Amino acid sequence: MQLLQGQLPQTPQSAILIIADISGYTRFMLGNRESLLHSQIIISELMRSILRQAKIPLEIAKLEGDAVFMYCLKQDDRLGNASEHPMSLHDLGPKLLAFMAAFMAKLKELYHRSTCDCSACSNLAALRLKIVAHSGEALFYQLDRFEELSGPDVIIVHRLLKNSVAARQYILLTAAAAQDLQFPETVQFQRGIETYDDLGAIETWLYTLPEQSLDPHHPSPNSSPRTRSPQRRNQLRNPAIAAAQALSQWQFNLWMMERSLLLSLGWQRFSRLVALAPQQNWHQSGRSQTMLAMSALRWSLSLVFILGGIKLAFPADPQGLAQSYLDPETGFISAFFAQQITQRLGLTIARFLQIQGWLEIVMGVMNLVWGAHTPMLNLMVGWMFWLFTIANPMVGAISLSRDLALAAFCGAIALTGPAAWDTNGDLLRRDWAMLLVRLGLSYTLIASALFTTGAMANPLNSTLPIGIVLLLGVALGLGFATRLAAAIVAIWLLMVVGSTVIEMGDLYWGLEAVKREIALMVGAGVFAFLGRDRWAWPKAKSSN
Repeated sequence: MQLLQGQLPQTPQSAILIIADISGYTRFMLGNRESLLHSQIIISELMRSILRQAKIPLEIAKLEGDAVFMYCLKQDDRLGNASEHPMSLHDLGPKLLAFMAAFMAKLKELYHRSTCDCSACSNLAALRLKIVAHSGEALFYQLDRFEELSGPDVIIVHRLLKNSVAARQYILLTAAAAQDLQFPETVQFQRGIETYDDLGAIETWLYTLPEQSLDPHHPSPNSSPRTRSPQRRNQLRNPAIAAAQALSQWQFNLWMMERSLLLSLGWQRFSRLVALAPQQNWHQSGRSQTMLAMSALRWSLSLVFILGGIKLAFPADPQGLAQSYLDPETGFISAFFAQQITQRLGLTIARFLQIQGWLEIVMGVMNLVWGAHTPMLNLMVGWMFWLFTIANPMVGAISLSRDLALAAFCGAIALTGPAAWDTNGDLLRRDWAMLLVRLGLSYTLIASALFTTGAMANPLNSTLPIGIVLLLGVALGLGFATRLAAAIVAIWLLMVVGSTVIEMGDLYWGLEAVKREIALMVGAGVFAFLGRDRWAWPKAKSSN
């Protein structure tokens, strides 16, 4: 058979060959035939966590089912001059440790996220990662559109996957790889010998990682299916946690359906764009606080849209409502914007308000039902709040501040969606979310205190002295006694909402009149519950 030009094998090149293999994969897949789809999704997520860590000078040679075959050329033109090259090679040792950390972080995330009782999801604890590395030569050649590696050293690194190591999670180096790779002093390797009939004796160096428990209620790690601990059973007796668990179960099942569809269609980029992933498992103590509180905030924002949309979509007097929106002093639509609506869109103001009302209802219902799954939807809702302030230039300072605060709330909800907790358990994203909530409240309170006269003055000013409103706004803005200030604001707004509904004597119109204040009240309560005092900006994640 004659090889085409360009497919001829090249000269062998020196390279470090690395295989990251998921231990327990065969038993995991064969033992979960009835839940094969969940098994493949779990393996794909774990493989993707490894691939994200593979950066230059590492290259992916191929995916081999349960393993990632990688290599690093010892002489690579992309690395610049020779003086820069050794530093890149030295970084490969810590990179292998990073593979282990990323794999365990993703495994823990899937374990805590899962509320499914299928055999695949119940046996996540059986999976671990083992890494084998060898330094030698490989022959690189092109076969059709695939780059292939061959040679004795490629055979050696693959054969070392079958070894006498009893541990499930380890890094195994050949003597040649141990000379090329450097690790922190705390990583101690043990010398060993692996013997093969055709390859003979191979000197190896083994680093065994300590077993880590995925469940804090099970300090002794094992590969048995997950069972409910006494602490877990006590948690489920709590009706609130049980209800959150049921909702989390529905969210997880929906996420699995979405992931299976994206997996079958190969839309990984699309899935990353819209972030189709459920919020973290709500039955975890700290995370349940975050997710339930932020869900309450999301529901209050949906209420703002739904109540406002009903008012616009089903007016008793459409023409009268349109005239009120066009009023030069108290209206929300300027003459210029009205002209654009009628001339460019060909709509009457009444019809435009009805369409806007239906849009608000749809967005409110979608965010109520789907907002926990798709952060992009929360960002769209926040964008609509911004749009209202831009499209309606006659909006007063108070209404402007409230809408911008609610837009910040939407951003906070989007931040506390998927991966709200980082891999080390630090509340980094929650800190940023609370910062948005805090600054949104601060801006609204300061505007409420400063703009006390005119047609667009805040009607809430009369319920609390202006000085106190300003003091609360400044305290929230600068980060002083923030939880106390937020609690005071929440109680104040609760009293305002209650008194307004009672005075109007109609539940719907009372809630419609103070719908934004309800969302602000919930936002203040969420911050009083989740926020932290004595900080202004979230602390950067340590790099150790």
